[in-house]
Amino acid sequence: MNESNTYTCLPENNPRLRLLLGQAGKNNLLCVGLNPSRANENHLDPTSRSIQRIAINHGFDGWLLVNLYPLRSPHPRALPLRANLQLWHQNMDFIESLLQPSEQIQNTVMLAWGNYLSGTGRTYLLRAAHKLGKMLQTCNTPVNCIGLTAAGHPIHPSPQVVNTRLGGLSKVNLQYFPLDQYLQNLPHK
Repeated sequence: MNESNTYTCLPENNPRLRLLLGQAGKNNLLCVGLNPSRANENHLDPTSRSIQRIAINHGFDGWLLVNLYPLRSPHPRALPLRANLQLWHQNMDFIESLLQPSEQIQNTVMLAWGNYLSGTGRTYLLRAAHKLGKMLQTCNTPVNCIGLTAAGHPIHPSPQVVNTRLGGLSKVNLQYFPLDQYLQNLPHK
């Protein structure tokens, strides 16, 4: 994988939203986070650098980062209480397109949104997780995480979490994510 400063960002030069960030290959680690922060086509932030390194360490030739909601915010609690439904649907349709089987491209999914999914009053995030889960159940894509939080959510790959809980990027392992069990335990909104 190329570790250059050339990244795909959709849409480009948009400080308000981001559907995709990454460097596509034929065998991609497709990471699903909660919402995008500052990273763009010119600069990665610490979390996207962690995702890139996890992909490299596990032999992927590409990495892609999408989110349950595409509105940029450095703090998930600063997201609006109500989703822009057109944007929500556009984002979910885009993620679904990445999950479609292809003979040329293989995507392995890594869920990575941490504990912010519940208890924030942003029910559209729960709906997005449920919809994503249903999409993943119908496609033949491996679903992984780098670990589970105490509340059972997929760990977010921030450098602080990776270093303190997992012992650094070189020790991070992809592990099976119990999707069916997770969806059963996830509150419905």
